[in-house]
Amino acid sequence: MPKAEHRYRLSWEDRFVEPTVESLREPFSAEISTLIEDAQAALLSVPKMKQRIRWCGVPWRWALTFHNDADTTVAWAYLVPDPEGPLLAVPIAGALRDRLDEDTLPGTIRAGLAEAKQVNGDLWSSFRFTTREELDGVLELLARKSRLLSKTSK
Repeated sequence: MPKAEHRYRLSWEDRFVEPTVESLREPFSAEISTLIEDAQAALLSVPKMKQRIRWCGVPWRWALTFHNDADTTVAWAYLVPDPEGPLLAVPIAGALRDRLDEDTLPGTIRAGLAEAKQVNGDLWSSFRFTTREELDGVLELLARKSRLLSKTSK
C-alpha cells in the first residue's frame, strides 16, 4: 500500500488550527510583512478598534477582522493574508457610498469601488496591496470611512 504523502499546510489555510498573527505573516517577504504590520497598526489606531482572527471560509480563509463600535453591522475591515498577495476588504454601507467623494481617491481605489460587489445595499470592495502606494490608497479609503462614521455617530 502506497504511503500517504503529508502535505504541509500554511497556517492561513488550515481551518482546524487557529493561527497566530505571526504565523499568518510567515509566508511573506520582509517587505510585504512590514506592509501587513503597517496596515494592522493603521487599523488599530482608529479609536475603539478591536482585532480578531477569524475563519472566513474560502477564499479568504483565516483573516484579521477589525471591529469598531461606530459600525456594528459587519467587520469594519478584513485584512486577508493571502499568500498570493495580502488584501484589505472594506465593507461600505450604502448610505456612506454617496458621501465618499470618490473623485479625489487614487485611481486604483476608484476602480476597486466600481468593481465591488453589492450585497443587501452594502458595497464589498477588496484591494490587493504589495507596495506602499497601494496600501496608502486603501488606508485613505479607510480614513474617509472612519471620518464619515464618526460624523454620523455624533
